[in-house]
Order: sequence, then C-alpha cells, then structure tokens
Amino acid sequence: MNPRRYRKSTRLERWILLLGIVTVVGGVYGSQQQTPPAISVGSFTMGATATQAGIVFTDATGAAFGSRFSWYAKALQERINSNWRQSTIDPSLSSAPRVIARFDILRNGTITNLRITQSSNNYSVDESALKAVEESNPVMPLPPGYSGSRVGVEFYLDYKKQAPSQPHETSVMALPDCHGSPTVQPQRVTLTCADGNFSIENVSWTGWGASFAAGIGTGKINDCEPSCAAGHFHTYPMVLIATGKQTCPNNQPAYDKIVYTFVGRSGFSPDAPGTTDPTREFPCRTMQ
Repeated sequence: MNPRRYRKSTRLERWILLLGIVTVVGGVYGSQQQTPPAISVGSFTMGATATQAGIVFTDATGAAFGSRFSWYAKALQERINSNWRQSTIDPSLSSAPRVIARFDILRNGTITNLRITQSSNNYSVDESALKAVEESNPVMPLPPGYSGSRVGVEFYLDYKKQAPSQPHETSVMALPDCHGSPTVQPQRVTLTCADGNFSIENVSWTGWGASFAAGIGTGKINDCEPSCAAGHFHTYPMVLIATGKQTCPNNQPAYDKIVYTFVGRSGFSPDAPGTTDPTREFPCRTMQ
C-alpha cells in the first residue's frame, strides 16, 4: 500500500470552515485529493418550528452544481439554518405564505445581490429570511472543481410557528462500533473491523445528533509491508461524516454510515478500495 506523506492542516472548530479547507486543499493537490462526500439536500426544517425551507441553485449551471457539489449545498443549508431567528418574527403570527430570497455567491464565498423576489406579505417573515442569509455572509469559497466565478442561489421559507408533535426521544444519537454496540461521539472509529488496519483517532465532533455529524481526526493506516503483522502505521489528517439513521436495541437512535475524506493527500492509491469507496456501514448488534 505505500502510504504518502501528507501536508499538515490546522484543526478547525466549525465543520463548515473545515469543509471549506478541504476544497481549498483539493485545488492544491488536484487529482490526488479525494473530493468531499456527496450528501443529498432537499427541504429542511428551520430551528425547532414546523417551518420548512429549501435551497436551489438557480443559474444556468445550477442544476449541475447542486448535483455535483451536494455537500456544499448541505453546508450552506446548515449555515443559514443556524443563523435564522424565529424570535424576530411577529409572535402573533402562526403561519405565512412562502418568501423567496435570491442571492449570488462569489468565488471567495462572499454573498452579494441579496433581495426578496417573492414576499410572504409579512415584513417580519421577509426580514427573518434576509437576516439569516446576511448573517451567514461569507460562506465557504466555491469548490475548486467548479469553473464559474459565481453561483446563483434561491432560498425559500414557508413559515409555520408550531412544530408538529413528535414522540419524546430521550436517547442521544450514537454510532455503533465494530461489535455493533452504540457509542456516543466516539473518539476512535475503526474502519476496517476485520483487522484494525485503518482507523480514525482523536476525533472531534460537531453537529452530533443532527441529520449528520462531522468530525476531524487523525487517520492511522497500516502499510502492511512486508506484511500487515510487520507493517508500520502512518498518520493522515482526515474528515469524517456520520450519516443515515437506524434504531438499535432499547430504541437507541444511531447513525448507520461513515463517509470519510483525507485532508491533503490520500493514504491510499487512486484505485485502492479505500479510495474508490470511502464509506463504511455500521449496523447495530441484534438482540439475541
């Protein structure tokens, strides 16, 4: 396996900025850098309300951009969501028609040309949509694999005050280990459970408990030279995303998949399984 040396990167506290660094490194290393994992994006819930929102890329290349860089769209969604404030909306209002805001993202991540293209007919709802975008500026730079100088974005919001009733869930989201036992925010994730030759250690998580969680840690890969028993471990900075959902015994909610990428050069050759399929499934252990 001939692991490659890597270029060290700064540890980041926010996963959005961290993924932005991944795209920049990708521009430096070109074909040797894995692209960040794709994550589907659709309608999403704003805050703890029943308000639904969505992000659509609107320019001529928007559809292709959203499909190719869905992870970028997901990051943009999460950033705007985190900056939306229900408290700024008229408290007597229970719902409002859709408001649509459009804006452009420049190459360096600057948001420009923000405007309302369809009003909800309520000033406070319209302003809440604008403020959510304004306070997210700047966002991460556009991916180096995108050739355009900007991308157009449409952000829509359907305001509804009360969140739908849901069963009370007291358990914290977990991730099963190699034995299927759920663990909350594990600091070590073993990706080759059969032999332990590939793992990510000292993982620092953010967004745990949401639809997905992102982490940064140190990958350890055995070069298996001259054999795995006599091989040496090499370290690489890595990003991993826990996603999917399953219910483990005792109604324990858990992620069911890890998607990973290297920050800098990959620890695997371009045609190695660790490069061509950067995902691992982590099923729960069934009750005996």
